[in-house]
Formats: sequence, structure tokens, C-alpha cells
Amino acid sequence: QSPALVVQDCLFCSNTPDHIFGQWTDGGGNVFEDACEGDCGGDVTGDGTVGVNDILMVLANYGGSGDADVNGDGIVDVDDILVIIGAWGACD
Repeated sequence: QSPALVVQDCLFCSNTPDHIFGQWTDGGGNVFEDACEGDCGGDVTGDGTVGVNDILMVLANYGGSGDADVNGDGIVDVDDILVIIGAWGACD
């Protein structure tokens, strides 16, 4: 039995096909980009600035996963803090 969800002609950014949970069918025309246009790597809080609040968010989620997993490796850890430090400041 085929999955009920068919994904077609979609742009996914900061995601990979394995970030789609559950059964789905690739209907073609999908594009997976490493980053979103205007994406500000390290801006966990989404406030347009990479700074202290982003580090605090990573520390609050340390050892887990989710939005604070800045580098997308599946775990919130020191590598995510290093990305934040490298991107420190206002987003373009």
C-alpha cells in the first residue's frame, strides 16, 4: 500500500529527505537546499541576530535535538555553540 502523502514540486531548505517523518512518496520536482535564502546560520531564536540568546537556547537543549541543533547533526552539543560563535552578530 502506498503512502497517502505525495510531496511534489516543493522547496525544502535546511532539511533533508530524512527530516520528513512518516511515510511519503516523492512525486518529483522537489528541491532540498542546505540553507534557506536569507537563512542566518546560528540564529536559533529567529530574532535576526546571532548572540547570547542563541547560546542560551543551545545550552537549554544541550544533549537533545530540535531547533537548537544548528549544524543538523542530530544532537545539540558544543559543535552547535561553535557555529553560533562563528556567525556572531546581525544577520544580513
